[in-house]
Order: sequence, then structure tokens, then C-alpha cells
Amino acid sequence: MKTLNSESEDRKAYAERVIASYLPKEEGFAARLYDSMEMLVFEVYTHFICDGSCASGLQAAQDAAALRRVYPELTVELVFPYDVRAVGCAAWVLDLMYQADVVTMISTAADMEAGRKLKSYLVRQGSLLLAASDAATGRVAPAVEQARLAGRQVTCIPASSEMMAMAV
Repeated sequence: MKTLNSESEDRKAYAERVIASYLPKEEGFAARLYDSMEMLVFEVYTHFICDGSCASGLQAAQDAAALRRVYPELTVELVFPYDVRAVGCAAWVLDLMYQADVVTMISTAADMEAGRKLKSYLVRQGSLLLAASDAATGRVAPAVEQARLAGRQVTCIPASSEMMAMAV
């Protein structure tokens, strides 16, 4: 794994490259995520709770921080299943944590239960769940079913432009 070389690459560029390597590979997904979040701002959503345990959640945190420059009323909460600082995390993740208004650590233990608690927290605290759908199958994260059962609004971002055409 390549580490950050401050002489050749700043932290923001490094973070974008690393996150992009884990996002759905379909062209345009990151732009669709940003556009979807901006549309939510137009619909008067002003608090974004971002899942710090997955690439799309970290991308959403970056996008929310960027949107806050345009819409200063936005607040960003970054949620992790456990204290990632205790096990070590990349400098760009720490930068995202410093940019967030609220950082929530769900558990002190790095275990499967912490991940389940994180998803449950996201569903309980949010009024809308923004989720990426899988390009190959159209499936979404288990938290989507949990959100639907809890009566929360769910908006899925198609991971590919083919899926966007099917959704229209």
C-alpha cells in the first residue's frame, strides 16, 4: 500500500485516491453521490450522518464537508464502529474527523457487534438513508432493509449509469 508522500501529494488528493479505489468502479458514481447529497440540501436536509466504516461513507463525509463551504448551515457527523484512533488510521481519516462537527464512536471494541450497532445507530438517528446500490445485482446494504422496517425514507444511488436508466 502506498503511503502519503507530502512532497508529491497532499492529504486531500491522497484521500480522494484511496476512497476512489474502494468506491463502486462504475464511472460517475462519486459525482452521483455528491449530486444526490446536494439535492438533499435543496430538500432542507442540513445534518449528514456519514458511516466512517465504508468507502462510500467516507466519500459522503468529504462531500458534506465540501458542500458546507457552499451551504454553511450544514453539519457533518462522522460515525465509526469503534475508536479508529486506537488501532491507527490514516492521516486523511483524521483530517475528515477534524472537519466533522460531531465524531461518534459506537463501541470501545473492534468486533462484529460494533458494526451492527453502527448500522442501527445510522437508522435510528437519520430520517433518510442514502445508500449505494450494487451495480451487478441491484442489491443494497443490509441497513436499507433495517431503515425500511423502521419507517425511514430510503434513497438508493445506482452505482452504474445502466442502473440509473433502469430506475427512471
